[in-house]
Amino acid sequence: MKKNKIIFVHFNRFLDEFDWKRYELDLLSKKYFIEVHILINVVHPHLKHQNYSKSYKNKNIKIFQNLDEWKKKINNYNRNNHFIFQTFPYNFIALKIFRIIKKKKFKTSIIYINNLPTYDDYKKKINYFENFYKKFLSIFFRPKHSLATLKKIIISFIFKVFSKNLNADFSLVGGKKKINYPSKKIIKINSWDYSNSLRRNFSAVKNNYILYLSDGETRHQSDSQLWNTKRVENTNLYLKNLNKFFDAVEKKYKTKIIIAAHPRSNLKLKKDLQLGNRKIFFDQTCKLTKNAKFIISFGSSALSYAVLYNKPILFIYSSSQQSKNISGNKFSNFFSQIIDCNRVDIDKNISQNKYLIKKVNSELYRKFKVNYIINLKYMQNYKIISNYINKLKNISP
Repeated sequence: MKKNKIIFVHFNRFLDEFDWKRYELDLLSKKYFIEVHILINVVHPHLKHQNYSKSYKNKNIKIFQNLDEWKKKINNYNRNNHFIFQTFPYNFIALKIFRIIKKKKFKTSIIYINNLPTYDDYKKKINYFENFYKKFLSIFFRPKHSLATLKKIIISFIFKVFSKNLNADFSLVGGKKKINYPSKKIIKINSWDYSNSLRRNFSAVKNNYILYLSDGETRHQSDSQLWNTKRVENTNLYLKNLNKFFDAVEKKYKTKIIIAAHPRSNLKLKKDLQLGNRKIFFDQTCKLTKNAKFIISFGSSALSYAVLYNKPILFIYSSSQQSKNISGNKFSNFFSQIIDCNRVDIDKNISQNKYLIKKVNSELYRKFKVNYIINLKYMQNYKIISNYINKLKNISP
């Protein structure tokens, strides 16, 4: 019996085995025929000179160089195949791709994972002058990034105005927040981190370490590249300050810091030579978080693991190196406040700070889990997706 076909459309970089497992395609592929269409070179043509044109070991992961090549590929696809978009079409080329799929009358789904809080969710009082000033600085320091945000707003408006033509058949929605985009049916899913935690039955072990969630520290390609911008930090100075901060934390708590590697880092590394030769671990963030004393982070989405396991979190920033990252600093500060965690400047001396780590606010952590992490307890996302696909008729390869 032939398996049904699902085409997973990815607009940005796909991290081979890491993302194949992250989106549970390894589990879905047991029941369905899965293809991944990587369209980063189409949606972000300025990145064609980067190393995104490589072939993948998994032959079901296909990368395309231009729109014509991709259109030729899908021309002979059965009309009842199902296209799942990894994210909302956030620029005009991505919107064109989505429109092509709709015109061909394929089944469509869009994933809205909503695993991070937004300012609107908490309806805090706004200092309009300060808000305007920060937006002005953000536009001044990172104009291309601001332009990308404007494009998203315009596309959201287009989706609402032309909802009849742009209606997705399904929206796969994480978190409790309602989406403002048209959809024939909404399917609630969990955050990918929570779903991932269910497939890994780790026992709690007392380990004497502090865990740092690496965001790449400007050393690895970040999402800024999608908007043709660079990170604002000076890499060497930032790493120097971060390393000194780690030394101070280790001395204060008499505990070693280990590093959960960023997914884009070098998989072969066992120690981070630029961060004090500290041990580095790849694709073990869930397990490491569960057994850590507390977590250090600038504001990673992987902090959902820390909330899941009720771990204290210390948010960090560098006043000397990240002052131009207006939106990043604003969000990190907001994130730390809504779960009642401290946020400290790594450039300053922490030795006299007696209350560096706050006790976990159980009620705020619980609310965060409900609002952004867990929709269906003990249910992995691949099972939720399988259930709704099984209800569709006439899907064939």
